[in-house]
Amino acid sequence: MRQGQREQDEAAGGRQYRELRLEDGTVVVVSVAARRYARTPDQSYGYLQFKTNGKTVTKYIGRVTAESRAESLRMGWELLRSRKLAESFGWSWISKRGK
Repeated sequence: MRQGQREQDEAAGGRQYRELRLEDGTVVVVSVAARRYARTPDQSYGYLQFKTNGKTVTKYIGRVTAESRAESLRMGWELLRSRKLAESFGWSWISKRGK
């Protein structure tokens, strides 16, 4: 397993919590990206990402500024779930995470 996959699995609470069913029934494994930009170098922004049909889908989650990358990723996963971003696009999680 690659380091990036392990990092995402840990932040999400386990690999099973990263699987998402799209409207057409396709199941994808999603990741959270924590990005910094030159105009706001002290802030990190979270994005949901996955590939389907040869294209990368990216959706903004929110600000995920934390002390470490691992904390920023965990924050991104928490925001993604609490804001029900995936559900707002008609997608559904394969495994439901406890509330």
